[in-house]
Amino acid sequence: MRAAGIISGATGLYTGDWGDNSGRLAILHKKELLLNEDDTANILSAVDMIRSISNIIDLNAAATSGAMSSLFGASGARAGTDTI
Repeated sequence: MRAAGIISGATGLYTGDWGDNSGRLAILHKKELLLNEDDTANILSAVDMIRSISNIIDLNAAATSGAMSSLFGASGARAGTDTI
């Protein structure tokens, strides 16, 4: 929603940089979190780190899954039903 320069962040919002340090009006909704510039940068950095960690975990899980399939195939065991 943008009426007369008023911003609503009901589904998420990043103000961006409008060139000066003057404020802007915004409509706030319950349980929204407003951060200053430094805290916003820190949160975005943390999100990037978590995404990187998640990707590493996903890659390790995929590699482990492939290795387990190879191990089960080599042993003649069936995953989830036989003991090696």
